Amino acid sequence: MIDSKKLTLGVILISATLTIMAGSIIDKKGVRGPFIFSLIGYGLAGGSGLLINSYWVLLVSRACLGIALAGIFAALNVLILNNYEGSNRNKVMGWRGSAQSFGGVIWPLIGGALGGFSWHFPFAIYMLAIPIGLLAIKFVPEPVTHHPAGPSSDNDTTVFKLFKQNTILLMIIYGLIFFANVLLYVIVIFVPQLLETFGISSTFQIGLFLTAMTGAAGMTAFIYGKIRSRY
Repeated sequence: MIDSKKLTLGVILISATLTIMAGSIIDKKGVRGPFIFSLIGYGLAGGSGLLINSYWVLLVSRACLGIALAGIFAALNVLILNNYEGSNRNKVMGWRGSAQSFGGVIWPLIGGALGGFSWHFPFAIYMLAIPIGLLAIKFVPEPVTHHPAGPSSDNDTTVFKLFKQNTILLMIIYGLIFFANVLLYVIVIFVPQLLETFGISSTFQIGLFLTAMTGAAGMTAFIYGKIRSRY
């Protein structure tokens, strides 16, 4: 019999190792290809839940989904950093965070409504990434980056060198991101269970509770450019 804890840990470690490579792949291959590939992969991995009935297969598909998501996030950041500067960059980064958070408002509501018909149906939402990926083929150009001449080019900087030069700062940043994600998934996993103790079991109503946090995050991210320029 398969040990579920060991399998889950193995999937997490494999997906985490592969996601670390996303930035290196973008550096070597450019941002457009990995971005499009990650979007389509996200749609396929996420939408596969429509057909999957095995817990173990579903777990593997979630690992693939996480890898694709890491590629999307890394590519989005690179696209913004390469195409915008100064206050415009801060504003667009805020819009990016706002879009992500407001997506977290809309999709739980839709997923909750669909979940009332079948637990398979909410997985269909992920498949929206496929047409977005196809649109990206036409509308997302490969940005032209200008590398400075000479031996001090940024291309000579590796992740390990960067980490060695800024160990404490990066540990703080990574730690904050880690705990933010722990908090996010603790809420997503345990709030529905808590609400059931109060007699709230409707997937749509549970979705309403989950949108409160993402809605607040979306409003904050939307005005990030103004906050950043002032403080």
